[in-house]
Amino acid sequence: MQHFRLSALKLSLALAVSLTTFASAASASDWETVSDTAFTRVLETNSTMVALAVQCADEMKLEIYAANDGPIFHADTGETSEFQYLPGKVLAVIDGEAFPLAAAGAEATTVLFSEGREAQNYLAPISPPLAAALRSGNSLELRFDLLPEAAPDGSPFETYGRFSLNGAAEAMDTTGPYCR
Repeated sequence: MQHFRLSALKLSLALAVSLTTFASAASASDWETVSDTAFTRVLETNSTMVALAVQCADEMKLEIYAANDGPIFHADTGETSEFQYLPGKVLAVIDGEAFPLAAAGAEATTVLFSEGREAQNYLAPISPPLAAALRSGNSLELRFDLLPEAAPDGSPFETYGRFSLNGAAEAMDTTGPYCR
């Protein structure tokens, strides 16, 4: 967890400075690279998610930044529940294809992993199919099961954040070899 703490602190300052510029700058990509980390801001959400960061120096790492510099909360209710280190609580949907994820907490972020076995605390390295989809896809929706009730569509994943993947591959290419 030390790596997550250091990367979160390093990125927090860069992200805070860059988001203002990033939000107002018109560019062909929805992604930017700061301090060897690719990031994009959330397009639509009903939660406190504000940005997605991808690091590729030693393995692909996905980190979600929330407005409160901590866990993700549902924006309407201000609620959250135990979702870290549990299976079936996080889902990535890229252009309609679903990828089960698991989450771990870091100091200022929620770190996402592919869903692993119980012996791994359900945390496995990002799968090659997910990494490929992040590079080639158009849209990512991260869905979380944070509330006891189901979403209006009946799914347990009532809390979400949508991110553009336009320019993600190019941004990831500048952060390290493990995202290719």
